[in-house]
Amino acid sequence: MINILWKMISINGFLWTAHVIPYVLIRKISSDVQIGFLDRRIKYLEKKYNIPGMNSKEINSIIWESWNWEKSAGEEWTKSESWKQSLINEVMLKQISEGSTILEIGPGAGKWTESLQLIADHLTIVDISNKCIEVCKKKFAHCNNITYFVTDGSSLQFIANDSIDFIWSFDVFVHIAPDDIEKYVAEFKRILKSNGKGIIHHAAEGGLHGGWRSSMTKELFTTFLNQNGLTLLSQFDTWGDNDHFNVKYYHDTISIFEKL
Repeated sequence: MINILWKMISINGFLWTAHVIPYVLIRKISSDVQIGFLDRRIKYLEKKYNIPGMNSKEINSIIWESWNWEKSAGEEWTKSESWKQSLINEVMLKQISEGSTILEIGPGAGKWTESLQLIADHLTIVDISNKCIEVCKKKFAHCNNITYFVTDGSSLQFIANDSIDFIWSFDVFVHIAPDDIEKYVAEFKRILKSNGKGIIHHAAEGGLHGGWRSSMTKELFTTFLNQNGLTLLSQFDTWGDNDHFNVKYYHDTISIFEKL
């Protein structure tokens, strides 16, 4: 706790940290309390002083390295089993071809990795947390089609040019600062094969609605794609029959894009 508090101060300053501490304490008492004014104030400070807030590489590394992945295996962010399965069936399996080369960014404890490795000819998983990689190595020790890397949080230098058919990342880019997302998108352009696709879940409205979302927006993500010659195919926050399932709670979106 001391480590992350000091890191928060050193990266974001005392004023920002002084707003975040009561926010965290209130959330520990009840996750249902409406404190939108604090969300907005925190994001205002991040924009004014050009600071990453909770979404810096350094803070992300500390948080996810100390997370208890063995307890819930990342399922604490799963709304329901039907929600998870619908995302696999309606998004993952409809976009990603069987027998392809897949990259997953931020596997955590392997919640999505389990499905990806079944359809991949080869799956590469990368995470900012060495602990997550070790958990996945143990969980998928029986799989011979997975390669593991620890990333610095914005680069994929260990992946060859034009080598990936599909990129998948869920529950990850919502917590990555825009500056680092911009660097990742440049890497997507480099590593994707021609006609390769990416499916990325990220914040849609600048992180104004809680959930420690970054300042990313739909428009800014689209700008990053355009700057790197990648084509946005769709952005959506609902799916399934009658749009029954969604990522609306924290105002997120899913972007699907292609390298032509």
